[in-house]
Amino acid sequence: MGIFDRFAQIMKSNVNSLLDSAEDPEKMIDQTLRDAYEDLAKVKKNTAAVMADEKRAQRNYDNAVAKMKAEHEMAVKALKAGNEEDAKAFLASEQKIKTTEVDPAEKVLIGAKNNTQKIRSMYDKLNQDIATMESRRNTVKASIAVAEAAETVNNMKMPKSGLDSFDKYAERAQAELDKAQATMELNEEPVDEMDALRNKYSGVGSDVDVSAELAALKAECGI
Repeated sequence: MGIFDRFAQIMKSNVNSLLDSAEDPEKMIDQTLRDAYEDLAKVKKNTAAVMADEKRAQRNYDNAVAKMKAEHEMAVKALKAGNEEDAKAFLASEQKIKTTEVDPAEKVLIGAKNNTQKIRSMYDKLNQDIATMESRRNTVKASIAVAEAAETVNNMKMPKSGLDSFDKYAERAQAELDKAQATMELNEEPVDEMDALRNKYSGVGSDVDVSAELAALKAECGI
């Protein structure tokens, strides 16, 4: 895998895909940041190498151009000196240097510049992503905690308050009380109505004779 393919994969990493696949999102967020810092160090190292390639390509190109210009200046001098053939020879050498050295060096330089631009963009992007993840880490962790708490609450069943059981026991107690009272009533001896009537008129149960007092009361009342 080429360096740019590797960096492209790095750029695709994000917190959302992490949360979708992680068993422990909080730990994975911290691990992702650690990995990102390691990747940033690698990108930085390779960025320096690519930039060095550009400088070398620039130097080779500048040297080839300088060499070509030197031949052109020699052609001018030869022509001014009246030596056309020498001037032609220098012009031919100039053209050869352009074709064999300057043009290839220019292509290499353009490619090196493109590489430098790409890798610097990737470095800046990764650096920015890390800064974003750092700033969002606490918020994301808090969101995870709230989501987990909500899931726990949603999965909980409403506990019974005990009121249903209390009512059931109260009803049972009342039924036992009713039963006991009914039993008590059944166990009472039946009352003989005739005995009660006899006692009413026979003076049974009366310890005091009030006949005289009754006669006196009648006389008082004029009866």
